[in-house]
Parts: sequence; structure tokens; C-alpha cells
Amino acid sequence: MKKLTTILIAVVALASCSRKTLPPATTVTNDSKETIIHYVTKDSIVKVAGDSVRIHDSLPCPEVEYHKEVKSDKGNVTAKVDISKGKIDVDCKADSLQARITWLEKNMYSISSHSEVKQVPYEVKVPTPYTPKWHWWLHLLLLLLVGWTFRNPIVSLFKHFISKWN
Repeated sequence: MKKLTTILIAVVALASCSRKTLPPATTVTNDSKETIIHYVTKDSIVKVAGDSVRIHDSLPCPEVEYHKEVKSDKGNVTAKVDISKGKIDVDCKADSLQARITWLEKNMYSISSHSEVKQVPYEVKVPTPYTPKWHWWLHLLLLLLVGWTFRNPIVSLFKHFISKWN
């Protein structure tokens, strides 16, 4: 019987309501910056206009005659010399140039991001005291069990008080 009483008291102690605690509100902030580099190959055509130089002059020797035309190895420049009848004529011509050039262009992009995680503080509700019905029934059962266990001393105590009043 004592074991049953001890078990019932332990059950009541374990079944009593406990208050739950919640963690405090916190804020976490993350900042990041990222740089992205792209290399882009670009090309273009460059045009250089042709040019020419011409010289006309006279020489004191009219009997000299000379004719010569010279071209460069690539064929872009031509020089022509004519000497006749005491006159010199020098003509230099450079053809127009059209070249394709290629270069590497570097593009940089900076991306910065900011993220913030907030835990909103919550309202703590104070619980209202509440005792379930089964708890009351268990108290009644324990009271009856204690009364039955100690019935002899309780009955003799009541008899003693009743005898004094009579």
C-alpha cells in the first residue's frame, strides 16, 4: 500500500505544470561584396588615308636624263624620279592602309549584397493557472487512500473528541 501511495505522489509531482522558457530574440547581419571580372576580345578596322609628296625643280644641266621608279617590298610606297631637259620631278606616293587590330577589354562589376535576419521579439504570455479534472480526481483518490490507510487512528481520534463533548 505504501508503494502505491509513493507511486501516486510521484505521478502527481511529474504531472505538475512547468513553465517553458523561450530563447531571447537575436539579430544576425551578413554583408558581402563580390567583384566579377570579364575579359572581352574586341576588334576593329583602322583606316589610314594615303598620302603623296611631289617635288618639281630645275637643274643647271639640261643634257642629263634619268628615269627610275622604286616600290617598297610590300608594295605600299612608290617613289619615282624623272630628270629630263633640265627639270627634276620626284613623286612619292603612299597607299592607304587598312588594318585590323584586336585588343582585350577588361570589364569589372562589383556586386554588394546586404542581408539581415531578424528574429522578432515575441510577447511572453503568462499562463493562467489551470488544474485538469483528472488531477482533482487523483487528489480525491489519494485522500480516500490516505483515509483508508490511517482509518484506525482517525476513528480513535474522533471517538476521543466525541467522548469529551458528551
